[in-house]
Amino acid sequence: MPGPPARQGAALEAALPAQARANPNLTLAEHCELFEEQSGVRASTATMSHAFRRLGLPLKKSRP
Repeated sequence: MPGPPARQGAALEAALPAQARANPNLTLAEHCELFEEQSGVRASTATMSHAFRRLGLPLKKSRP
């Protein structure tokens, strides 16, 4: 029997694409902090990584 759905799932899927486009050079940890500041919901780096992958968003940072 699976557990309850993650609280941040729907909020992440709604907010993450715009957040990633607006802040392409943030690390996963920085994306977690920004997401928590904006939504009030904490997400681990593992959760953030899974969300990026599930949504097909790139994790690559641009090089100077």
